[in-house]
Amino acid sequence: MNGSKNDAAPKGDLLRHYWPVALVIFVGLIFGAFGARSRDPQIPAARPEGWNVASEPGSVLAITFLDGIAWVGSKTGLHRLDPASGRYLGKVGAGEEVAHVRALLADTSGTLWIGHVNGLTRYEAARSRTFTQADGLPDKRVNALARDRTGRIWIGTANGLAYFEAGKIVLAPETTRLLSPIVNAIAEDQAGGIWVASTSTPTGGVTVLNGGAGEQAFTLARGLPHPYVNQLLVDHQGFVWAATGQLEEGGACQFRKGAKGWEVAATVSRADGLPGAKVRSMFQDRDGDLWLGFENDGLALRTARGITAFNESDGLPHKEVTCIVGGSAGELWLGTLAGVLRIDPLAVKRMKQKVSKTLTNKTQAV
Repeated sequence: MNGSKNDAAPKGDLLRHYWPVALVIFVGLIFGAFGARSRDPQIPAARPEGWNVASEPGSVLAITFLDGIAWVGSKTGLHRLDPASGRYLGKVGAGEEVAHVRALLADTSGTLWIGHVNGLTRYEAARSRTFTQADGLPDKRVNALARDRTGRIWIGTANGLAYFEAGKIVLAPETTRLLSPIVNAIAEDQAGGIWVASTSTPTGGVTVLNGGAGEQAFTLARGLPHPYVNQLLVDHQGFVWAATGQLEEGGACQFRKGAKGWEVAATVSRADGLPGAKVRSMFQDRDGDLWLGFENDGLALRTARGITAFNESDGLPHKEVTCIVGGSAGELWLGTLAGVLRIDPLAVKRMKQKVSKTLTNKTQAV
């Protein structure tokens, strides 16, 4: 009995011996609980069937198609994807200066035009040439590109407009007629009018040039939801849409041409069911349905039946949808700050069925 008493360690010795282990266990429990609370509940366990993400390009700002390739512009440069699957094919060596690509234009001649923070790059047959202010650009940051029916390439920069024609860059005199020289989007309507979106608060807006009905300008006072205009879209009926917004204000609006020229005919905002204020991107599909991307609120689908939103919990790789384009097979391509999401045609159809289901549920609830 004396031996067993001597072998028993005092309570103080036990605490000194085991306190490091207890501390590790305690810290582990605390971090585990914190991690469970901080883990993003928006991320789904698995994306829906037909939703494929290529995360390699990173922050994507532009997508186009040329020669059987999906070309992707991102902050890290130019990338290629397989249009049939969305599989990543690699980065394109278009020059070290090609970074933060903001605009892509596939010319009918087989040329890919790349607008980026260091100028305008013409990429053709694996050869490239970059044009800068030394070549006539009004500013090195190229934000927007468009080709009109005459073949002229319009270039929108952070300090005005330029053209590319006859093999050289020419400063556009139309710059002096813009609401703001900070050009963010350019589009040509069905009558040949050139629409220029300026991003400036409070002086930005939309200027319509060469429209046949006289030059027009649209600001807050003339119906724009917000003076910061992010994208322009000409729909199947020939109406023009503007995506606007900054921070917690904005929305989309539709222009229609009347006897006195163009006017804002309709607006769509949070009050109408949009999930967010700043509309970042737009696309109209074959069915005439409108897709809208947001800076902080994912994606919305607007059909004749209503509006339904999709976010990270539905499978989006990021809450900011920077660009939306349609593929030749009817698939949908989304550029996000976490790569490219390709949604195949059957998956797009299922998303549209969700609109009807959502509206049915709402009706039943009422």
